[in-house]
Amino acid sequence: MIVVVETNFILELAFMQAEAEHAKAILELAEAEEIELVVPTVAFAECHAKLAAQSKKRNVLLSEIRTEIKQIARSRGFAELEQTSKGITDALVSSGALYASQLDKVSHRFRACAHLIPLTPDMIGDVSGLELAFDLLPGDLFIYASLNRYLAERAGAPSLFVTKDKDFEQTAASLQARGCQLIFGFAAAYAALKRSPT
Repeated sequence: MIVVVETNFILELAFMQAEAEHAKAILELAEAEEIELVVPTVAFAECHAKLAAQSKKRNVLLSEIRTEIKQIARSRGFAELEQTSKGITDALVSSGALYASQLDKVSHRFRACAHLIPLTPDMIGDVSGLELAFDLLPGDLFIYASLNRYLAERAGAPSLFVTKDKDFEQTAASLQARGCQLIFGFAAAYAALKRSPT
């Protein structure tokens, strides 16, 4: 069974979000060679861009919070505020480094067990036509272009496209025509994989 995942799957694991355990279980199926895990390489670029944007946003927020805390702590009634808010400011500082480390670990696991779909000139050319067919964000268009080309090359192989991004719902009929089932959510995908022969 081919299981294609995208950016949100990687981020779920790296950021340890709600369905991370199910995403991890799917990754472990790939590591055990029970499924063929596939991911467009553009997904990793999206993950790093999201991490950089998140880090920049948190640094701005941290600077603003520290400035406000210093201002408020000048008042007698709030003299302890800098000390009591330390946990929040420390979390903002350490979360970026933790997420970057986790993303690196997850990426390493993918490189060891997954098939990475390279972004080719043909896929880039496909994006213009896909923009007319689907109302997807630019990153999602590149994910879908990669997926579409890959499925065309593997015609007839049973496959799933697993995502949490409801925007991909509009691609369900096109995926079905390629023999690929669209599944929303990693818990649902893991349950489907456990039910079906690999």
